[in-house]
Amino acid sequence: MVFSPSKPNISFLILKLIFIWGFVFVGDPKTIYAQESEIKNAINQLLSELKTTSNDSERIYLLSDLSYAYADINPTVGLTYGYKAEELAKTLHWPRGKGYVYNNLGNVYAMLSDYPKALENYFKALKNNELAQHEKAIASNLGNIGVIYFRQKLYDKSLIYYQKSLAIERKLNNPIGVASDLTNIGVTYRSLGDFKKALANFTEALKISNQINDKEGVANNTVNIGSIYEDQLRYKKAIEYYTSSMVIDNERGNKAGIASTLGSLGSVYLKLLLDTTKNATIDSLPTDKKQIRNLAYNYLKKSETQLTELGARYEMYTVYFNLYELAVYDKDYKSAMLHFERYHTLKDSVFSQENEARLAGLEIRREVDIKEKEIEINKLQLSKVKNQRIGLLIGMLLLGILAFMVIKQRAQSEKLLLNILPKKIAERLKKKEFPIADQFESASIVFIDIVGFTNISEKNSPANMVTLLNGVFVQLDELVERHGLEKIKTIGDCYMAVGNLPENLANHQDAMARFCLEASNSLYAFKTPEGETLSFRTGIDCGPVVAGVIGEKKFIYDLWGDAVNTASRMESTGIEGKIQITERFKSSLSSSFKCSLRGPIDIKGKGKMTTYFLEGEA
Repeated sequence: MVFSPSKPNISFLILKLIFIWGFVFVGDPKTIYAQESEIKNAINQLLSELKTTSNDSERIYLLSDLSYAYADINPTVGLTYGYKAEELAKTLHWPRGKGYVYNNLGNVYAMLSDYPKALENYFKALKNNELAQHEKAIASNLGNIGVIYFRQKLYDKSLIYYQKSLAIERKLNNPIGVASDLTNIGVTYRSLGDFKKALANFTEALKISNQINDKEGVANNTVNIGSIYEDQLRYKKAIEYYTSSMVIDNERGNKAGIASTLGSLGSVYLKLLLDTTKNATIDSLPTDKKQIRNLAYNYLKKSETQLTELGARYEMYTVYFNLYELAVYDKDYKSAMLHFERYHTLKDSVFSQENEARLAGLEIRREVDIKEKEIEINKLQLSKVKNQRIGLLIGMLLLGILAFMVIKQRAQSEKLLLNILPKKIAERLKKKEFPIADQFESASIVFIDIVGFTNISEKNSPANMVTLLNGVFVQLDELVERHGLEKIKTIGDCYMAVGNLPENLANHQDAMARFCLEASNSLYAFKTPEGETLSFRTGIDCGPVVAGVIGEKKFIYDLWGDAVNTASRMESTGIEGKIQITERFKSSLSSSFKCSLRGPIDIKGKGKMTTYFLEGEA
């Protein structure tokens, strides 16, 4: 077995250029065909070299490069080549070669959004490259691990690995690596809400990318800076940066970049549409609501189409959520529900794969155990008739135990289903009715939120916070049941309930008012671990809603409509210790209740609204 210098061959370098610079789209079918042709030509060249070389280390590189090349056009074939490369690298006992193989396998799994497998291979690559003391490869592995943690929203972990990679890249004086890590760190700080640090990292990365004429880096950091301005509601600046990035991506023919930036432009115009502050009237931006709405819709739909072609699930679920919000604005509740279901399903598939992979592994081990037990029973049956009878008795006993466990498990499953869904809805699901979607002409919706919970949680242990929240929510659950209402869900420290669905409730507005007054009185008995009394904000509205079941593996009964959004706004703009209600909810109450006028206030997406405080019963 012959070793060659451990560096990628020429075919690999060509392949990298295709994937980094050529995996693109500009709306021209000829361009797409040309790019696919280039990838296939690179694959053919790799296959040709593989047939002619007898050098084992070169074969490892070629097999691994083929694995990466096939990742987008035929992932199954790509994995086959990757594992052939792994097998050969193991026979050579060559850490540097194994590091290269495992990193490429990680790349393939990452492109397939199989994050647990990607992470497993990146860590194997890191271990082997550390043994080989291959610093450049180590930096690459650390950055890739950071990306996987970021995509799973484990931002603190991703920052650790990005910063380790950055330190090595600075030591190696590698400007492309430095700029890449700075970009990743900036994206992570943006996700954490630290816009100042995010902007500083993006700006430094953009400067380096311009210095080395790295068009990809320039485009990426231009759009990233635009995202910071979007977060700060500086729409004009955001659109300028997004448009500049689109110009660069069009020149490069970058399909993924164009699709993502189209979604970003749609997001900006959606925010502009829903914004009632002075930001909505910035010079040179459209102020006509219909025009803004159409711009948002067109950009989002173009992004959806192109991301679907790419199979970019990570970016697509954000586009679906924006389309859902736009449909709610249009009061097109059927489309809103469809987009929300797509968003929810896609989000679950991206962020729950690790658990699914672990469960799959457990299932395989369980099947192996069962097979081994069956083999052992067969051996016993062949030995003696006595053991046959014993085996039969044992089998019958196990069957009885299994039947008992199935019955018990079914009862537990039904009990769990009733705990997460209303009884009427659970019964419809058991009858295999799906989808479940109902229109209700009148419902009362409440949101109750703990004031300052984030600050309280920073001072206390997770166990104390869970115990405190559990006590509050159990108390609210009891009150909801007593007043004939239906709990919908909890969102962090916020509690949501509804009246008059899925079962009819006479005078549901009065029932909701009594529930909130009683909750307001009883919840003040709860104190923080420091002995401070908890405070709450409460918001109520009523009106027509759409309700239905979302999901297939993890059911949730949820509702949508203007009344839901307005009730949430009543809570978020409310005053500590007060129950803020809309004018239409006040009008629907009987004369048994006392209310005081708060007056007109600015409500996001609604403008000026006259609101009231529910004070008590007359």
